[in-house]
Amino acid sequence: MFRIKPVKSNEDILAFKSLLRIYGELRGHDKALGNYASEIENFPKAYEASLLAWSEEAIPAAIGCVAIRKIGEGICEMKRLFVLPKHQGKGVGKALSQEIIKISSKKFEVIRLDTHPNMLKARSLYQSLGFYEIPRYNQNPTVGISFFELQIKKTEDD
Repeated sequence: MFRIKPVKSNEDILAFKSLLRIYGELRGHDKALGNYASEIENFPKAYEASLLAWSEEAIPAAIGCVAIRKIGEGICEMKRLFVLPKHQGKGVGKALSQEIIKISSKKFEVIRLDTHPNMLKARSLYQSLGFYEIPRYNQNPTVGISFFELQIKKTEDD
C-alpha cells in the first residue's frame, strides 16, 4: 500500500531529491534531462506542484514522485514521473498521475509531457489517462521522443 501527498516539509524535499538522483542514474544522465544537477539542487523552485508516493510499510519510504511546471498561459508540463523499480506495476504511477492532473485542473487547461521511445509502459499509462500525441513543443534532444497533451477542465479549489 502507498499514499500520495504533496511535497511540503524539508523531509519531503529531501525524499523528492533522492528519487530524482536515482531517476537520473537509471537514465544515465542523458541529455534530455538538461541541467539536472541544478534542477535537483534548486528543487522545488521550478515547479508549481509536486507529489510523493510513500510506502505504508513498517518503515515508510518515498517510492515515487511527479511534478508540474508552468510552460505557458493555461499550460503546464508534467515532469519527473518516476516510481522505484521494485514498486512499478502496482498502480503508483497511475495514482501519482491522476492526482497531479487533479491539482493541475485548478490552475491550467492543458497538461503536456514528453516521453522516451523506450518508455512503453509510461506511454501506455498516459494514453489510458486520455493524453494524445501532439507535435513537438520543446527542444528535447532525444531521437524518437513523443509529445503528449491532455485537455483538462479547469476546476475551482475544493
